[in-house]
Amino acid sequence: MGAEAVSFISPLTLAMFVGAFGFLGIVFKSGMKLSPEMSMMLATPSALLVTVLLFWVFVKVFVSSESTSLTRTEECVGAEAEVVSKIEAGRIGSIAYVDKGARIMLPARSDGDAAFNRGDRVYISRFEGNTAFVQANRGNLWDA
Repeated sequence: MGAEAVSFISPLTLAMFVGAFGFLGIVFKSGMKLSPEMSMMLATPSALLVTVLLFWVFVKVFVSSESTSLTRTEECVGAEAEVVSKIEAGRIGSIAYVDKGARIMLPARSDGDAAFNRGDRVYISRFEGNTAFVQANRGNLWDA
């Protein structure tokens, strides 16, 4: 989820604006001895600026921490995997592969008539949904 998916208009930003407006209004009126009208005229743009800055910090800290370091499955075509549960011709088994340090397990089928036993090394040839299709060697996977 990127920053473009986070709406600026929200209860959080409204609360930040109201809080900043009240605080800055008190500072300008009581601390700087300005008139109430002048305090409001200065507090409004100042509170908007504070709200924008706080929103930017929250987006940078919280939204960017939600991003993933995992690769999309389609980008793993050609990757070596290990058969975790037996894959028979026309039946679903499962494989595991390592992606950026994380072990990923997926349902898998043979991309052809070959059968694979647990522990066999296979190569991911394509995906249909979240099911990987595997084959015994890389063959022409890199030619596409």
